[in-house]
Amino acid sequence: MLQLWLSVLIFVLAYVMIIIEKLPRAVVALTGGIATIVLGILSQEQAVRAIDFNTIGLLVGMMIITGITRKSGVFEYLAVKSAKLAGGRPAAMLVALSLVTAVASAFLDNVTTVLLIIPVTFSITDRLGVSPVPFLVAEIMASNIGGTATLIGDPPNIMIGSATHFGFLDFLTNLAVPVSIVLVATIAVLAWFFRKDLIAEDSNIHMVLDLNERELIKEWSLLKKSLTVLALTILGFVFHQALNLESATIALLGAALVLVVTREDLEEALLAVEWPTVFFFVGLFIIVGGLKATGVVTLVAKTILSATGGNLVGTGLLVVWVGGILWGFVD
Repeated sequence: MLQLWLSVLIFVLAYVMIIIEKLPRAVVALTGGIATIVLGILSQEQAVRAIDFNTIGLLVGMMIITGITRKSGVFEYLAVKSAKLAGGRPAAMLVALSLVTAVASAFLDNVTTVLLIIPVTFSITDRLGVSPVPFLVAEIMASNIGGTATLIGDPPNIMIGSATHFGFLDFLTNLAVPVSIVLVATIAVLAWFFRKDLIAEDSNIHMVLDLNERELIKEWSLLKKSLTVLALTILGFVFHQALNLESATIALLGAALVLVVTREDLEEALLAVEWPTVFFFVGLFIIVGGLKATGVVTLVAKTILSATGGNLVGTGLLVVWVGGILWGFVD
């Protein structure tokens, strides 16, 4: 019983510290994970077993691939190209940039996608003489929505897929349609809400149309090689269950392959990995492992089932709403 309450205390304190943001979340999670071991809730061996290395491997592999691909300038190219295809009209550009962000986020790391799209967005909106806020809001929401569509689009999906053994196609076939509907509805609402801010003068529109997107490609050879490896990696995800390979194996294979064919410096490639995110998950896995070992997770599950009477829809809605509210405060 003492260990049960200690595991709950560590969990609550960790989440409170993450919410108030006095310390980096990775530091908080690692401290909580180490405390779980020091206090005897888990042994070191049990703590290592609690870490989902399939999630960690998939995250690291895709971050390496994305980090090398981004150096080619392909994301900036796509942003400017989509803006020009939209005719430089702000409302049409908001739709185009949101779609590019959503699609990119479905196959690449959300944070990287947003960090690459936003600087280009500032450049374009400066030329148009309009506020960047509508575009930034739309891109951030599109990134979250698009990332939901696939196994590799978002860390929560990676964790869910690893825990349930759902594959790439399981996510795509079940989520592609609802994600598309939500994305279209969200963009439509934002375009209407910000309609007064999406007006630009013709002279400014011509400045956007005069941009040369091909100049944004820094290295064509790197572009071709990295995109080829990325395509092969995504193809590997599609067939990973049939090949009897874990998704992390596919991602790390893709990372190794892109390092071989591009001859990029390994140390520089590893700098593209968001190590704070990786260690945040490592610490969190250990903390949650402590909750599982002491029976807290089972107790919470039984309490939820008791509250809903075992009703499938009611239980699902409760989990979704509680999770959604917490997600507004904690990653």
